[in-house]
Amino acid sequence: MAEKRIRVACRTRPRLQKAAERYEAECCRKSDESTLVITQPAEEGEKPKQHVFSFDHVFDETDSQRDIYNDAAMDMIDSCLDGFNATILAYGQTGSGKTFTVLGEVQGTAATVVTPQSGLFLRSLTDLFNYKDRSRRTLDVQINLSILEIYVDEVRDLLNKKQKLTLREVDDEVHMPNLTTFEVDSLSAVYNFYKIANAERSVSQTDMNDQSSRSHAVFFVDVSQTPRANPDANPLAQGDQSTSPMQVKKSRLCLVDLAGSERVKRSGVEGKAMTEAQAINKSLSALGNVVNGLYLESKHVPYRDSKLTRLLRSSFVDPASKILLITNLSPTGASFGESLSSLRFADRVKGLKAGAVAMLDPAAEQEYLSKLKLCEELACDLRIAAVSCDYRIHMATRRNRGQPNYIKTCISEYQKKVAADEAEKKSKEESELQDMIKTGTLEVINAWRKKNEDMKQQLADACEENERCQAALATCQSDKEKAIEDKMNEARRKKKDRRNAEEKIDKIKLALEKAGTDAVQAEEALRTKESENFDPEEFDQEGWAKLNEKWRRQDECVQRAEHFIKLLKDYRKSQFDWLQRKVEMQPKVNRINSFKYEVSYNEVAEVVTDVLDFMIGAAVCKVRAPKFASKPSPQKPGGRASGG
Repeated sequence: MAEKRIRVACRTRPRLQKAAERYEAECCRKSDESTLVITQPAEEGEKPKQHVFSFDHVFDETDSQRDIYNDAAMDMIDSCLDGFNATILAYGQTGSGKTFTVLGEVQGTAATVVTPQSGLFLRSLTDLFNYKDRSRRTLDVQINLSILEIYVDEVRDLLNKKQKLTLREVDDEVHMPNLTTFEVDSLSAVYNFYKIANAERSVSQTDMNDQSSRSHAVFFVDVSQTPRANPDANPLAQGDQSTSPMQVKKSRLCLVDLAGSERVKRSGVEGKAMTEAQAINKSLSALGNVVNGLYLESKHVPYRDSKLTRLLRSSFVDPASKILLITNLSPTGASFGESLSSLRFADRVKGLKAGAVAMLDPAAEQEYLSKLKLCEELACDLRIAAVSCDYRIHMATRRNRGQPNYIKTCISEYQKKVAADEAEKKSKEESELQDMIKTGTLEVINAWRKKNEDMKQQLADACEENERCQAALATCQSDKEKAIEDKMNEARRKKKDRRNAEEKIDKIKLALEKAGTDAVQAEEALRTKESENFDPEEFDQEGWAKLNEKWRRQDECVQRAEHFIKLLKDYRKSQFDWLQRKVEMQPKVNRINSFKYEVSYNEVAEVVTDVLDFMIGAAVCKVRAPKFASKPSPQKPGGRASGG
């Protein structure tokens, strides 16, 4: 029967000694080695409902860490040593024991790192190191370790101070160029790196777990196996066998400690922990969508919905990879809903199809074989040179059998030559290192000098620009002061002109008043004279007609003058009102500057002219037609006036 690619195990943790679980009834029970029964808590008077699930392995509180590793995980380590990629996933709700299954209790000294409570991580590395020691003569086994976490859908390197990592996809593989990887050769080195990563991992306390993991932890163990050349074989025979291809096995063991799904109502998280819980549930939901899509054989599987599914894509896509899912459960009835959801997820994973085994890349294999051939050719040349050297030593020994100290002399000479070569090599390396340091120092100094010169030039340019700006500012200030001075002088001149105009107006007004008085007096004198010399009987009809025409024209002139004066008064009143409003609308803060005299000199001159015209017109319109105390009514031609 072919080995299964996907295996599913289920583990139920013991009840905690907390009051919340100590008196709770169990809902998960192990029926046999591959069957688990989960019972739904029922109300009073109802019959409990049971759900039965079958998996490859079922564990409960009676199974130890060693039992879980030997029964479920050891086959994954064997597959990894056979050249296949293996992935172990720990899935379940928060507080169900996932971290304990993967890591367990990591404590003690380097010599006692692995304890009965140690998890899959240290036990798998222990077997890898044992395999490396057993295969030391035939295989060159190299083990590399890298640890990262996925926190709020962000990939961080736990061995490099939580540096953010970028995922790059090439075909179906995901690469992380900046991921820190260390070669490990003992459990003490693994223990030291684990302490660094564990100190950097995001952990907080919730109502359901005192040390709740707030991120997905991923442990990558890369194993590379290269066959060694047999040192005991004949070098010529090895040269004949150098054309046989040797396969380098490269595989990866991936252990994933998934953060637990949680209900916010039960965990009682808020603030930052709420954001973490939402990100964890979202990534686990994306993983469930991927498993559901693979189970239903959908055309589109949403691997890119989260960083977790993108990172695990190769484990699901590669038909040659092995997957072990360990579903962790809480035994109490209060966690029935979460436990049932975890079991259904595990059942879906169990139903995924394995697919065919993928073939190696032909181009990569051809490149490896060509390099292997070149390496073996060089090894053959070295063996031939060694055999030739041994032959010359053997012949020289035969020729000098009579000299018992000859071999010792040759050995001492070879040792001196090797020491001289080593010293020369070391001296050469030191001189190259000094040259590199000197070259790097000179480059740094030159770069610093160039940067200093650039900064000096920038400073000089900035100083020159500052001086230019200062000069421009001084020029602007002087121009502004000059303009203000000119405006003030212009305002003073306009004020002086206005005063002169007012004085001129006063003089003209006095002259006009005097002229008006003289005109009134002359008019009254004329009227008196005309009244004295007027004789109605001397006027004939033509004379009376001319006199009536003269009086009519004088009355019309008086009416036109009065009308003109009325219009002129209305116009000047509106104009003066507009000037007054314009002056009042000027800002008070600018009354002392050039805007105080906004009205131009031409407007002032126009106002003065209009006032003069008004006074002159008013003075002219004061001349009226002669009025008599008793104006005789004119007689018609051929008769006399009544009362004559």
